[in-house]
Amino acid sequence: MGARFVTEGGEKHKIMENLEVNLGLVGSVALGEQVQSEWLRLVNIKQPQGWNNQLENEPGCILFYDWKWPFRPTW
Repeated sequence: MGARFVTEGGEKHKIMENLEVNLGLVGSVALGEQVQSEWLRLVNIKQPQGWNNQLENEPGCILFYDWKWPFRPTW
């Protein structure tokens, strides 16, 4: 799940700002075992054996910000 906010500086200030917020979960609540096992069954590949070593259920958050402006050489 995520959100993205973009602003542009208009005609005078040709910049673009981008802020992204990504929220998610790791661990068994993310259903990775079920998704991977079903996919591997569909493509007929051996099932993984390491799910007992999975991370505990925890929330995750990634914040990403960038600032862009056009590059215009003057030569």
